[in-house]
Amino acid sequence: MTCLLPVALSTLLLFIVVRWHPRHFVDRRSLRELWRFSGGMLGFNVVNYWGRNADNLLIGRFLGAAALGLYGRGYNLMLLPVTQITGTLGRVMFPTLAAVRDDHPRVRSMYLRSLGVINFLTIPALVGLAATAEGLVPLLWGEQWVGVTPVLQVLCIAGVPQCIATSVGWLYQSQGRTTLMFVMGVISSVVGVAAMAAGLHWGIVGVAWGVLVKSWVMTPVALHVSGRLVSLRASTTLRNALPTLLAAAGMGAVVWGVPGLVGWDRAAAWTVGVQVLLGIASFTGLAMLIDRPRLREVRSLLGRKLGA
Repeated sequence: MTCLLPVALSTLLLFIVVRWHPRHFVDRRSLRELWRFSGGMLGFNVVNYWGRNADNLLIGRFLGAAALGLYGRGYNLMLLPVTQITGTLGRVMFPTLAAVRDDHPRVRSMYLRSLGVINFLTIPALVGLAATAEGLVPLLWGEQWVGVTPVLQVLCIAGVPQCIATSVGWLYQSQGRTTLMFVMGVISSVVGVAAMAAGLHWGIVGVAWGVLVKSWVMTPVALHVSGRLVSLRASTTLRNALPTLLAAAGMGAVVWGVPGLVGWDRAAAWTVGVQVLLGIASFTGLAMLIDRPRLREVRSLLGRKLGA
C-alpha cells in the first residue's frame, strides 16, 4: 500500500498542474483498426504457444516426467541459437520493414539480407550441435543425461528449416496480415501435433522426428504464403539460403566423420574441443569458397558490434 501512495500522489498532482486532460479517448474506428492487427496477433500467439508446447504435454502425459526431462534438455539447447539471434534481429526488423511496407522491392531486399545473416549464424551452430552431441551432452550435464543425445541430434536437424522460416512473421506483421498469420499458425500447429502424436509410439526420439517432419513439410508452405505478400518466391528464399546450407552440411560431415576415421573416442571432452575447432575452420573455408559475400557481410556486422 505504501508503494502505491507516491504514485497516486504524483498522478493527482500531474492531473492538477497539467492543463491538458484526455477527452473522448475511446474511438471506435481506432479500436477496430487496432483489433484487425492485434486480434490476429493474439490468436497466433495463443495457438503458437500451445502448438510449441504440445510435445511437452504429450510426453508428460504418455511417457512420464523422466522422458520429459530428457526431451526438454535437448529441445532447449537446440532452440538457444535460433531464439537468441532471431529474437534480437526481430526487434529491429519488424519496425524497419513496416516503415517501407509499400515498397516491396526494398522489403524483399532487406528481408533476404537479414535472413541470410540469421541462416549464416544459426544453421552451422545447429549442425555442429548435432555432430558433436555424443561428447557434448555428457560434457555439459554428465553421463546420466546421455539419453538426450539422439533427441538433440534429431531436433537440431529439425531446427535447420526453422532458421529459414522463423522470420516469416516479420512479413505478415509488417504488411498488416496478422489474420493470415493466425490461420497459418493453426495449420502448422495441427500438422505438428499430429506428427508428434504419431511419433509417441517410438518414445521421445519419435516425438523429435515428428517435430522434424512438421518443420521440413511446413517451411516451404510458410515461405510461399508469406512471400506472396511482397511478391517473393519461396524458391528465391531457399536459393538465398542454399550456400549456407551447403557449407554447413560440409562442415557437419567433417566434424562427424573425422573422429570415426581416426578412431577418436566421440564421448571424450578433448574430442569435442577438436571437433569445434574443425567445425570453425571447415565452415569458414567452405564459406569463403561458396558464400563469400555473406561471410564478408557477417564479418562487417560483427566488427561493428564489437567496435561499438
